[in-house]
Amino acid sequence: MRIPFSRLKNAAIEAADGLVGSIKDVLFDSHAWGVRYLVVDTGKWLPGRQVLLPPAVLEQTDWRSGNATTCLTRAQVKASPDVSVHQPISRQKEAELMSHYHVPFYWGPAGASLAGGGPPAFPLETAVSVQPDSHATESGDLHLRSATEVLDYDIRATDESIGHVEDFVFDDDGWLVRYLVVDTRNWLPGRKVLVAIHWIQTISWQDASVTVGLTSDQIEQSPEFDPARWIDREYEERLHKHYGRSGYWMM
Repeated sequence: MRIPFSRLKNAAIEAADGLVGSIKDVLFDSHAWGVRYLVVDTGKWLPGRQVLLPPAVLEQTDWRSGNATTCLTRAQVKASPDVSVHQPISRQKEAELMSHYHVPFYWGPAGASLAGGGPPAFPLETAVSVQPDSHATESGDLHLRSATEVLDYDIRATDESIGHVEDFVFDDDGWLVRYLVVDTRNWLPGRKVLVAIHWIQTISWQDASVTVGLTSDQIEQSPEFDPARWIDREYEERLHKHYGRSGYWMM
């Protein structure tokens, strides 16, 4: 199911013995575009704490109703390694998290995306050029990024700026990032469009910008995205056909 981040956000997570909290953010891998962790605010149950849950611990999801269940108990969540989501996360700390939750490490052999249960979002040979972040520390995993952090990044076509990142679209079948939602209000007022992850050429963390391998004319004529409607395969086929690109479901 393709889920906008705006709809995933604030969804309730229920443990086997009670409410854990609500989703406040998502950490994704900017190289393989896998969703690695859900950032869950535990609210009054564990005041002042946010915990990281790998998507693999979810059992059932009903995003239309805004809730999901996990096989974990609240005691297991409470005992999880305390990780600051405001600092780069070390691979050692990630290993502690994975071991605590008994899920596979996602940094498996040959670039396999294990924790989300699926393959990379697109073939490795088409991987995005990611500009290094000089503000990140060497001890942290520089590939992990917050979805909230990337909101409002400038989106640039091959010939001009076209808007900014308003939202993400995730696929919970394998837990991958599929699309960026682009708000074109400074260029095409009131119009929103989707850009597939594998159409991105470059991401610059320093400049807070994303460059896509599409022209502004192509984007202007693309099928409009309606945030009020859930994304179906028919819409995705029209979108990819417009750009003359193969769909990820055919890769």
